[in-house]
Formats: sequence, structure tokens, C-alpha cells
Amino acid sequence: MRHYLIGLGLLFSGLAHGQITPTFFQYGPKIGVQMTKVQIIDNPTEITSQNRFKLQGGLFTRFNVGRFSLQPEFLYDQKGGRFTTPAETHNYSYLTTPVLLGYMPIKGLYLEAGPEFSWALNAGKSNLTTSTFGPDRNRDMGVTVGTRINMLDGFSLLSLNIRYTQGLENTTMRFSNTTPLDFRNRALQVSVTYTFSEYYKWWRKQGNTLSPFKKKK
Repeated sequence: MRHYLIGLGLLFSGLAHGQITPTFFQYGPKIGVQMTKVQIIDNPTEITSQNRFKLQGGLFTRFNVGRFSLQPEFLYDQKGGRFTTPAETHNYSYLTTPVLLGYMPIKGLYLEAGPEFSWALNAGKSNLTTSTFGPDRNRDMGVTVGTRINMLDGFSLLSLNIRYTQGLENTTMRFSNTTPLDFRNRALQVSVTYTFSEYYKWWRKQGNTLSPFKKKK
């Protein structure tokens, strides 16, 4: 119970205390969920596409200069969707590298946008028995926009990320009769990043006052 109370104390004190200026270079883990869909462009057969919930996780790096940030990430990314007409499941696995430029209009809130580059891990794989398909293309590229909210202190020890990614490239080589199909990735993402590189700096500022082992004067 004492450990839980200490954790709550760290959280609320971080929200209440003053801000710490972010260092030039930061890094840490990232994990999240996303609602993904395969969008059919100029749908010639009126294929019905549905959303699926997928996971993503990996590492982020961040460079801070004043109100601006540049955030390259290295992620394992699951995308795809489900068709009901015909009944098919599309599971796309990628190694993804978004590179986002951020701007901070107000303290603790960043607006972000940039390209996303993806390399398929299961390109060309399919299971006709279960009607499960991977992407036909080895690569994909998209555009990402969103926001980052620093939840714990102003130097983003813990951040909430909300993003939308729109794929720009066709992921399939299939045809409907003689008409080529055009499948593109769509994803709405909610994730959390933990700035591991800043932990000691934060603890040095907050931890000594919160430690239950601190000696009374």
C-alpha cells in the first residue's frame, strides 16, 4: 500500500509542481492501441470494410529546440481491417518509422505532423482457408497528424499521444475482373510515451521531497 501511495504522490506532485525545461535529446518506450481500417479507393465492387483494433509499440527519440520538437520513432505496427463483403481479414504487420515535427502553442501541448515510413513483415502472405491476407506490397508511406499532451510535469516524463495516419500507397495487387483494386491504410492511434532519459532529472527535483525515508530536520 505504501508503494501505491508513493506512486500517487509522484503523479499528483508532478502535475502540481513547477515545470522543468526539456533537454535537447530525449528517448524512451512507447506503447498504444489503434483503430485501423483498409480504405478501398474508388470501390468498384462496393466492398464493405470494417475497423479493427490493433497494437503498436517500440521506441521514440525526440530533439527539442525552444517550442519545436522533432520526434523519430521506431515501432512494431499492426494495421489492416476486416471485410464483410466478401468475408476477409487483412492483418498487416509493419516496422514503422514516423518522423514528426512538433510545435508547442501552449505549455505542455504539442501539435505534430510528418511522414510515416513502413516496411511490411508479412508481405505476400495469405491463408485462403481462413481468408486471411497480408499486404501485397513490401512498403507503405503515410502522413500523420496529431497532438502530444505532457501528463506529468512539463518536460514530458509521461505523455499521451493522439494521432491519425492516412496511408498514401496502394497495399494490394489484386483485381476485380480487369479493374485494379486500391487498398490504403487508415489508423486512429492513442498511445503513451515514457521519457526514460529524463527520469533521474525528475526524481532529483521531486523524489527527495516525496521519499518516505527522508530524515526530518
